[in-house]
Amino acid sequence: MKFTCPSCNDLVRDFVLRPKKESYKWYELSSTALFCPYCGAELEMERKSERWALLVLPLFVYLPLTLVLPLDNPAVLATKYLVWPLALLGMLMLYLKRRIVVVDPPSS
Repeated sequence: MKFTCPSCNDLVRDFVLRPKKESYKWYELSSTALFCPYCGAELEMERKSERWALLVLPLFVYLPLTLVLPLDNPAVLATKYLVWPLALLGMLMLYLKRRIVVVDPPSS
């Protein structure tokens, strides 16, 4: 899949992963960042598109509920038809709505 770099408008198939120049925070999972191989601009996924991942959260309620209650319980049956479509919609929209943007440099 090809993306268009928002900085230089070139079609890019694979972005370059390089370590960040500054140290990373304790809550960040990695110290690498995406960079365009042509212009060298630092890129990231748009935060607005990540909100679709919240639709997967009801799975964390449903799965323990199925372990505790019998499967023919009305609560389990009702949530089954609500939770799985929400989770699939969330994963699909997270994939379709992802957008890569240029990281704003910190103002000093």
